[in-house]
Amino acid sequence: MERVEGCAVRLVDPERVADVRTRMPAENDVVDTADVFGLLADPGRPAGGTARR
Repeated sequence: MERVEGCAVRLVDPERVADVRTRMPAENDVVDTADVFGLLADPGRPAGGTARR
């Protein structure tokens, strides 16, 4: 495995972290979205489905 160079100092910018946290979706929204994509990826799901009218 090739070694990757990196910084020796770990730095966290508290202002940037706070800004990102204010823009993140709620945890429940992320979990719900992941559940939907999990259902769509299910190989046992009927292909095509039916259109609602």
